Amino acid sequence: MLLSALVLLVVWAVWFRSPDGDGGNDQGRGRDGGHAPSTITPGPSSSESLISEHPGGRDEVSGGSGGADGDTGGSGGSGGTGGADGGEDGGVGGVGGANGADGGANGGADTGVSGGAEALPAGSDLPNCRPGSVEVTLRSVENRYAPGEKPVFRLTVRNGGDGACKVDFGSEATVFTIIEAGDGDEKVWKSEHCPKGDRSAFYRVPAGGTAVHTLEWDRRHSTPECGTPGDTAKAGTYLVEAKVEGLAEKVRTSFVLTKD
Repeated sequence: MLLSALVLLVVWAVWFRSPDGDGGNDQGRGRDGGHAPSTITPGPSSSESLISEHPGGRDEVSGGSGGADGDTGGSGGSGGTGGADGGEDGGVGGVGGANGADGGANGGADTGVSGGAEALPAGSDLPNCRPGSVEVTLRSVENRYAPGEKPVFRLTVRNGGDGACKVDFGSEATVFTIIEAGDGDEKVWKSEHCPKGDRSAFYRVPAGGTAVHTLEWDRRHSTPECGTPGDTAKAGTYLVEAKVEGLAEKVRTSFVLTKD
């Protein structure tokens, strides 16, 4: 009996330690008998960016006008077309000066003063320009204007003296008149019919320099006391006159409005 008991005890012990046995202790072991599996940290999802900064790296800044306008004071320059006055019509004094872009009598727009002139404050003690030291000329930018084109005129005061002087381009001191050439020479437009801007607007004209007063006409007849503008001027030859108070007599030039 004792021997049988010992044999049974050995068989039981061997069976208990067998890896295939059903009674083995699984604690501390995985299902395959090894160590427990490592934990895997998930990466970013497909909706998450791997780059934390916005693309581009910096905000783009516009370069502004620069370029050819860099030395002209931006949009303040009045430009001009040169022509008979050479390069002196270039936009130097800005548009309008003391007059601004206030416009002339109904149908005429005063587009400013250029050519090196500088606007002066009221009461400036700079001497007035005198007829013997300055030359006054008037020209039409184009000789002929097609239908719809607005004629543009340039009144130039050229200072031939040894020192600077001032000229008055105010609405009362400088007067423009447009005349239809032919029988009767009908006056179709006069700036004094409806003066705009300051009555006096003085500009400094440097020695050897110029002041250029530009006027644009919309081709309509003017009426006294700022009345409603009249008919559009018909095709034909016209004269434009200008008179600057205290300077030479009237200066004039001709131009043509063409047919369709």
